[in-house]
Amino acid sequence: MDKEIYFISDNHFMPFLNEEERGRRQLFFELLKQIKNGADRLYIVGDFFDFWFEYKYVIPRHYFDILCELKAVVKSGCQVHFMGGNHDYWLYDFFTENGMEVYYDDVNMEIDDKKFFITHGDGKLNLDPFYPAFRKVIRNPLIIKLFRLLHPDLAYRIARLVSRTSRNKSPDSSDTLENLYMRKIEDFSHKKFQQGYNFVVTGHYHFPMKYEKEGGIFINLGDWLEHFTFGRYHKGQFYLEKFQQD
Repeated sequence: MDKEIYFISDNHFMPFLNEEERGRRQLFFELLKQIKNGADRLYIVGDFFDFWFEYKYVIPRHYFDILCELKAVVKSGCQVHFMGGNHDYWLYDFFTENGMEVYYDDVNMEIDDKKFFITHGDGKLNLDPFYPAFRKVIRNPLIIKLFRLLHPDLAYRIARLVSRTSRNKSPDSSDTLENLYMRKIEDFSHKKFQQGYNFVVTGHYHFPMKYEKEGGIFINLGDWLEHFTFGRYHKGQFYLEKFQQD
């Protein structure tokens, strides 16, 4: 494939605007200019929004500029593939109606005869023993229906409170956590490489990392809160890059 494919995760765009949030968005919009200039696809690998819950008639007004920019990417001819994360799993018709592909689970695909496994990553490394139970609750159809009965203002207020305590501490915040993370990804990636995957792409852990072994490559995409990193695939090579403004 001649055209580039981009991957990004854990932008955690907030449902409010302040100076810091405007700055993060402006950097992302600069990256989108680069993507619109000839990229084939953009994969958003979860937690693009710090919280997104889709109502039938309402969209959060503070996300309007981001939604317009994504629509412009679609109009440029670049495919946008949107994977729900643990903060924004509740994606429905709005994104598909605006030309984007939505995924509620892991993605398996082939490019240039290379096999890709793409996952947001929550629950995959089993760093939190209580998370699998919590994940089942927040994805339970009945719980989702009940939450939708809340007024959007109240729902987003509750989500902001929960979000402050639910973001993972980045593995590079301590040597102990980083060493534990490394052991976990070695086990996880080994299984995926044995299944024939050439590239394993994850988000969730806010830790930009590229790990190569057994002929395969594991990439954690980092985040757009502190590291401002993204992935770029071109002609068989996968690059993990930090965004630098011209």
